[in-house]
Amino acid sequence: MRRLFPLLLVFILSSCVYFDAGREDILQRLGNDGDTVVYVDASRLRSSSLAPILPEGDIYDRVTKLSVVISAGEFSAVAQGKLSSTEVGTALIWSPQFVRRSEEPRYYHSKDLGLSAGSIGEGLMLITSGDYEAEYASIFSGRMGVVAPSDAALMMDALIGVYVSEPSSLSSFDTGIPAESFQKMESVLLLISEGEENAILDGRIIMSDEESARALQMILRNMLVQEIRRKGERLDVKAISDIFTYEGSVLRISGYSLKRDVLESFISRSAYAVI
Repeated sequence: MRRLFPLLLVFILSSCVYFDAGREDILQRLGNDGDTVVYVDASRLRSSSLAPILPEGDIYDRVTKLSVVISAGEFSAVAQGKLSSTEVGTALIWSPQFVRRSEEPRYYHSKDLGLSAGSIGEGLMLITSGDYEAEYASIFSGRMGVVAPSDAALMMDALIGVYVSEPSSLSSFDTGIPAESFQKMESVLLLISEGEENAILDGRIIMSDEESARALQMILRNMLVQEIRRKGERLDVKAISDIFTYEGSVLRISGYSLKRDVLESFISRSAYAVI
C-alpha cells in the first residue's frame, strides 16, 4: 500500500490551486460481490479526539474522504479533497515513474509501482492496482456497487465504515473467532465513531441462520469477558449482554469500546495505509 506515497508526494510538490470534492455518491458506486469496501471520513476524523491516530503531513491533509475497495490481490481507491484535476495531470506528466497510458479516460501508469492513476473530476482522484479503465467505467456507469444505499449512508455517517461482502476471507486473520463462524457469515458492516475516551464500534453481522447468530453472540461475549478478566477490570454482565445481541440471523454490535491502539493498528493496516 505504501506504493502510493511517491505518487502523492509528486502531486503535493507540484500543487498550486485547490478544489474540494463534495460528491456523496462515490461510495455507492464501488465494489462487486466478494469485495471489501472501507470508507474513511478523514476530515471529520482529523478534527475529532481520535486525530492522533492519523498520519501527519500535507499529503494526508489534502484528502478529506477516502473510499477503498479491496479484492483478491488488488485494490482501488478514490480520494476526495483538495485534488485539482489540473494538478493531478501535471504531477503525473512530470513524474519519472509514470507514463501516459490513455487519453480517454486520461490516466497514467507506473510499471515499477504497479499502479495506475488519474483525475476523475475536480477534487477526485482514482488510484488502482488493477484495470484503471474498468474501474473508471464502473464508477461512471450509473450502476450500484456492492454496498446498499442504506449501508453506504451509515458508513458515511461514521468516522470509519467497513463493509465485507465475503466474510469467509477474514478467517485467515487472528481474531479468535472460529473459522466455521466466518463460513456462516453472509456480510459484515462495521461502524467506528468517536467516544468520550475511546472509539466506539457498532455494527451488524448477517449470519446464515438464527442458530449461527446465537453461537457467534456467545463467542463474542465470552471473548469480551476473558479480556476484561485478563485486565483485572470490573465485570458488568448487563453491559456486556447489551453489546452483542441478535434477532433472527442478524447479530448486532452496539457501543463496543475500541481501544485507541487497536484502532491505530486498523488504520495503519487498512484503508488509510494506501496513502
